[in-house]
Amino acid sequence: DGLDATGQATAITTATGGELMPAATPDQVSGAILSGLQNLPVTVTPQLASADTGLSVSWDASSKTVTSGTDATFTETISVAADAPQGATLHATVDFLLNGESAGADFTETIAITVNDITPPVPACEPGTNPAGKNVPGSNANPKAGQNPDGFYLLTATDNVDAASALKLYVADSAGSFVAGPYASGTTVKITQAPGATPSATPMAGAVSAHITLNGDALVYAVDTAGNQSAPVACLVPPPPK
Repeated sequence: DGLDATGQATAITTATGGELMPAATPDQVSGAILSGLQNLPVTVTPQLASADTGLSVSWDASSKTVTSGTDATFTETISVAADAPQGATLHATVDFLLNGESAGADFTETIAITVNDITPPVPACEPGTNPAGKNVPGSNANPKAGQNPDGFYLLTATDNVDAASALKLYVADSAGSFVAGPYASGTTVKITQAPGATPSATPMAGAVSAHITLNGDALVYAVDTAGNQSAPVACLVPPPPK
């Protein structure tokens, strides 16, 4: 009675939205205290603690105030710069502060974003050796013999992200839908242009992996592990008669 002898306890509970329990048992008092603590408001503030260059993070609100024990829901936007290195994994860390104070690891978000590889590889075909590996590529005294009359070509490709060993090369027929491959970068093939013949790719021995017969010109393209396909390059051979 002393705490409310002049209505002081009633005034406090009325002003603060509390509850006056003049005849409460100890258990009732502790329960009321715990209930009151759970109902305290808390302001949650996301704060970018660290971020790799090229990665930014933003939220739909700078902070949100909720009742303690309930969720503070944010819409988070993670953006990657247009010039971020393709294929790289960028990292960021976000701390969610409670009433402006760090709340420890349980309120820390770790972000890891892999930047999309959107650049196709670059294929190339250069005159290659015969199966014995002894000829001089493209050597022919006749200037009318064409770019590479022997038809042996070394297929290679490079990429901004993948190693050459991860790339796949294909040889397409400009006169139809036939495609040979895939071949690894560094593969030597023999290309024969034979209009009217059935396009095919048959294994060869030695330094040459395959003999590719086409109706039209050989169009070589490469594909990387992200599925990016290059524009084709022509590997020309003269059709018979030479």
